[in-house]
Amino acid sequence: MNHVRTNSNDARGTSGGPAGNFELDVLSLFRTLWYGKWLILFGILLCGILGGYYAFVVAEERFRTAAIVEVISDDVSPINFDNLLSGSSTDSATLNTEIENIKSRELAEKVAIRLDLIEDPYFNKALQEKSDFSKTLRATLARLRGKEEGTTRTPEEVEAYQFRETVNELRDTLTVMNEFDTYLFKISATANTPERAADIANSLANVYIEQQLDDNATDAQQAISWLSERARELEEEVRQKEREITELQSETDLVNRDSLEVLNLQTKKFRERLAEREADLEQGREVVSALEAARESGSKAQIREAFADFTLDRIAQPLEEDLSGDPDAKAALLRRMETLILAEQNKVNRANDEILALSRSLTSLELQLGQQNTDLQRLEQMQRELEVTADLYQTFLTGMQEATVQLGLVRAEARIMSAALPPLRPVSPRRLRILAASLLIGAFVASGFLLLREATQSGLRSGDELEAATGRPVLGQIPRRASRRRVQVIDYVAKRPTSAMAEAVRNLRTSIVMSQEGDPPKVILTTSAVPSEGKTTVSLLLAQNYSGLGKRVLLIECDIRRNIFNEYFVNESGTGIMTVLEGKQTLKDVATYNEKLGAYVLRGQETRANPADLFSSDAFTALIQQAREDYDVVLIDSAPVLAVPDARIIARHMDAIQLVVRWNHTPKSQVLEALRQIEMTGNRVSGVILSQVDPRGMKRYGYGKGYGYGYADYNKYYKS
Repeated sequence: MNHVRTNSNDARGTSGGPAGNFELDVLSLFRTLWYGKWLILFGILLCGILGGYYAFVVAEERFRTAAIVEVISDDVSPINFDNLLSGSSTDSATLNTEIENIKSRELAEKVAIRLDLIEDPYFNKALQEKSDFSKTLRATLARLRGKEEGTTRTPEEVEAYQFRETVNELRDTLTVMNEFDTYLFKISATANTPERAADIANSLANVYIEQQLDDNATDAQQAISWLSERARELEEEVRQKEREITELQSETDLVNRDSLEVLNLQTKKFRERLAEREADLEQGREVVSALEAARESGSKAQIREAFADFTLDRIAQPLEEDLSGDPDAKAALLRRMETLILAEQNKVNRANDEILALSRSLTSLELQLGQQNTDLQRLEQMQRELEVTADLYQTFLTGMQEATVQLGLVRAEARIMSAALPPLRPVSPRRLRILAASLLIGAFVASGFLLLREATQSGLRSGDELEAATGRPVLGQIPRRASRRRVQVIDYVAKRPTSAMAEAVRNLRTSIVMSQEGDPPKVILTTSAVPSEGKTTVSLLLAQNYSGLGKRVLLIECDIRRNIFNEYFVNESGTGIMTVLEGKQTLKDVATYNEKLGAYVLRGQETRANPADLFSSDAFTALIQQAREDYDVVLIDSAPVLAVPDARIIARHMDAIQLVVRWNHTPKSQVLEALRQIEMTGNRVSGVILSQVDPRGMKRYGYGKGYGYGYADYNKYYKS
């Protein structure tokens, strides 16, 4: 036997093919778009018609115009008194704030009222006529919200709601921009008529300026009122302080600071005299103490030295050093000493009395000085406060007078530089742009659909793709059968031997014969990854084609779970492969000759046994061996690889294994998995077959030129 074997590692190494790395084929993309040109053209026309209908029929014309407003900066303000009526600041933050102020709801409401926009259907959508569908939709939405339309609001609420929505619509049509590096605001408005657009832009500019005038006038009036009230308060405060100063002056003897200075000098002199008398008092006391000490000593010399009195010296002359001697002289001496001591004591007493008098006078002066000093400080403080209050009063009074005078000079911080004029042409719709955009959108959508369909397509569309994906040669490409019923395919090929399908089967047979070196394969297995791939049709057509060479051909149905041959052949005897495997009859007795095929057919039979166990049995091996001996070519149609294990078991007896892949249908992953499972058993797939090829589809997808046998381009040369 010429069985095909291969190492499992080699099988895994080749089954993946060169398709592991995805590369963007730009030419393929252009080719896909070119062959889908009619779809792209249809998309362009459809979107162009829809866009044109919207631009020229449905879209409502809108007009846009703008008014230019200039902001007056600080340095050109005509009003000069500080922090009252100054011009507006022109820094970026202030300008941005003014932009938001212009776009505010408050100004928009004033414009809506001034122009009576609530009566304009363009802004008040409630005035627009609604279709029955729109009414039904709104009623349905209202019911879904648990509300009945028209029953939840009073007329006042409805009017307020409509006014609010009108203002919202108005604000949506407004645009305010600051012209770069200028103090200019551009106020733009959009409306359904040129006149309405100009009215809105000009009205908003005027309302903005009027609001500034009102705000500035209000601020000025508030400033005047505040200044006036404050001036009255300060005037009363000045009068009160003047009264307090007068009362203080009447309550104190203080005339001025000079009088206080004189009093201060008197106090200083009294302090000096007091200090002198205190020194004299201390000296007198020391003298008295020294005299008394000398008297008590009883020493003539000490007494004379201490008293230093001429009379005393004369009296003491006759006495001895210790005062002994003449008693009368001693008595006279004692009397003289007592007189002198008493005289000194009187001096001390007088000094003490004088000190007491001076102390009392000094205390009185100090009290008077302290009180007058305090009164003077208080008076001066009150006078300073009076001066400050008077100055502040004068400032506020002057400011109030200036504010009153300049109230009439108040002006807005902005002015209209250029009023909006009714535009000559609508700003929308841009019909040509809409039409061009619609055409582009149509082209993009159709192209995107084509590319998306191409990118999400998992099937294989050409022999090159199939060979690149599997790493196996493509033995043949069988076109889609002309008849929808499989039973008519054999008759079709038999009656039209030069048709595209007949030539494709003939090419397939040639590829199989030449697929191996040496003798061509004799026992051939035809299988697929999944059902409905066309493997049975391929098996039948191969049997018919081989018989045309004068070969003795046997076709065995091993897909015994389905027994699809019963749709092609009538089994009058009711025998089949199970009859042979069970040993009830021989292969020659059971195999029946079919004239349409020109080959022998061994049908499948229903059985309760597991088909995988049957194909693993020695009886099946003997069947294949007997078929090799009795027939020139044995074709086996087996079940799909991914569905059941039958094909992998049968493959060990085969000379060639061919896998059928349905065109543009079978995912590459399933094909690769089927190859992997077959080659895990040590058997190599000889080649793959692309079945049910649609020639028109091949050309539509851009594979016509590269299609193996040229069915897409040369099908007209075949007789149908």
